[in-house]
Amino acid sequence: MERFREIKAAEDREWERHNQAHFRRVEARKAVAEGRPEEAVPLYVQSVEEETAEFSDYLELAAAYREVDRAQEAAKVYEQVLSSDPYNQAALQGILETSTTLGDDRREEDATRKLELLNWPCMMTTIDNGGDS
Repeated sequence: MERFREIKAAEDREWERHNQAHFRRVEARKAVAEGRPEEAVPLYVQSVEEETAEFSDYLELAAAYREVDRAQEAAKVYEQVLSSDPYNQAALQGILETSTTLGDDRREEDATRKLELLNWPCMMTTIDNGGDS
C-alpha cells in the first residue's frame, strides 16, 4: 500500500506541473492578445524550462520573441521546432521572416526553398482501367 501512495503522489505532482503549465499558457495567450507579448515570453520560457511545454508553446514563444524585437531568440526557438519537424510551415514562415530581419541569407534561402516545396501544386494523375483498351 505504501508503494501505491508513492506512485499516486508522484502522479499528482506530475498532473499539477502540467496543470500549472496549462494556466501559464492561457495567461501567455491572453497577454499576447492584449498586446503585452513581453509578459508572455517568461511564461512560455518557464514551461520550456520545466519541460511541460506543448509543441504550440514553442511556436507561440518564438512569435512573442519576434514581437518584442528579440529575433535571435526567436530564430533559436524556430530552429528547435524545425529540428523535430523540419517541414513545419509555421516554423518555416517564422524562420523566413526572422532571417530577413537578421540578414541571414543562407537561412532565408533554405526556408524559402522548403516553403516553395511544400506549396508546390500536386497534380495526381489517374489511370482509367475500366475503359476500352
